[in-house]
Amino acid sequence: MKQISASFLFATCDLSDEYYFYIFSGNWSHYAARKHHPNLWYCYTSIRVFYDLRDSMIARQPNSVTRALTASWIKSHGWFDKRSVKNIDTIITISATVQERIKRYHDRFSEVIYPPVGTI
Repeated sequence: MKQISASFLFATCDLSDEYYFYIFSGNWSHYAARKHHPNLWYCYTSIRVFYDLRDSMIARQPNSVTRALTASWIKSHGWFDKRSVKNIDTIITISATVQERIKRYHDRFSEVIYPPVGTI
């Protein structure tokens, strides 16, 4: 429920009169991108349970009811995740591995900026 709540809060927030540029960081923040342009998403990784860890997450559920509920949640929320990433203008990521996942799962180009970045 925490993920659904975070997604909803980001999707419904409106700071469009507050800033000229938006930087999103974290798994659920990109849901705010629809209303906030220009924007940049610093992606640590795509939400892996929606993509490459989907089957193992479903298999770990203790019974057929929770497996069905988990599969349903992953499918529906994964669709919203893919749709939301389409609203991102620029994607920056932390590694070549994550860059490959973004290309594979979202068909998007991203630049790699390895952390930490010296600021002095």
